[in-house]
Amino acid sequence: GFSLCFVSNNIHTRLVAADAAEFDAGYIDRAMKPLPLAVKRALDKMGVSADEAVLIGDQVFTDICAGNLGGVRTILVRPQSRRDLWYTYLFRVFESLTLLGRRFEGE
Repeated sequence: GFSLCFVSNNIHTRLVAADAAEFDAGYIDRAMKPLPLAVKRALDKMGVSADEAVLIGDQVFTDICAGNLGGVRTILVRPQSRRDLWYTYLFRVFESLTLLGRRFEGE
């Protein structure tokens, strides 16, 4: 078995709590990712060590960086939504360039 904990930069606690409740999951809102503070709070909340956890996220410069800085394994997934906030869109442009560059390195 495994347990879930949402780690979200969203400032709207009610929305994060509602999403987490759908999955019977814990949550940390206002995470300030890529800082690893909320990742460490989630580990404490769930009672697990970093080597027992995985952070799954859809943004390299927030989710994946926070997980790496927090010492947990990370999995990058495709974004669920095609619409982003204007500043997230900027991050996505740089993510695309970074991921494209890594793809060519491996060939």
